[in-house]
Amino acid sequence: MTILRIIALVIYITVCSTIGIITLPFDRNHNIYFWLSRVFPWGILKISGVKIVATGKENIDVSRAYVYVPNHSSLFDIPVMQLSVPNRMVMIFKKELGKIPFFGWQLVLGPYISVDRKNPKSGMQSIEEADRLLNERKYSVLLFAEGTRSKDGEVHEFKRGAFYLAVKVKHPIVPVTLVGSRERANAGGKFKIVPGTVYVHYDKPIYPPEGNIGKKEELELMATVRNKIIENKERMEREYFGR
Repeated sequence: MTILRIIALVIYITVCSTIGIITLPFDRNHNIYFWLSRVFPWGILKISGVKIVATGKENIDVSRAYVYVPNHSSLFDIPVMQLSVPNRMVMIFKKELGKIPFFGWQLVLGPYISVDRKNPKSGMQSIEEADRLLNERKYSVLLFAEGTRSKDGEVHEFKRGAFYLAVKVKHPIVPVTLVGSRERANAGGKFKIVPGTVYVHYDKPIYPPEGNIGKKEELELMATVRNKIIENKERMEREYFGR
């Protein structure tokens, strides 16, 4: 069944990406692109047999932009965030993804932000672009502050370089907690699509301090966001899985 689902996913991703590539030159306000960013994850999750239960959306003012910082342990985290987030959101993706035929091409052409993690200058350019989208377009930004997927499901230490963007752009940070997504794609330590439910919680926004932020304040803010995610993760695992 997993093989059939993967084949269906490849076809679906190619079709959606192709539509995005064709329409982007005429889609200056990204209306079609963001419509696709809802259709795309809906189909991914539908084919995979994955459902979403989202809470905390009442904490989000859809008229303003945020930096969403979730924990990250599964390939399903991105489509779950895309489908459940209540406002327009772009994500920062590593440059290598842009080389994937169709899917990567639409990432590069769209409003999403590419970063070369080996090039510090690229990191600063990503911050500047995210700041522009947050302020001018009111697009929220998705940021995985752990830097990569957690292999054991635990919330690992945030990378200061990754979290730096959240501090630099001076927009409220929303701690987002995902539970159940790792179980949907990592059964038995191997990649295997397992139908089920992913639970996502949007906590209250945390506002960075006013004025210049030094290293001390930055680390304190980073710890506050991470601890809130862990706190909610433990609560949700008890509530939904009895752990």
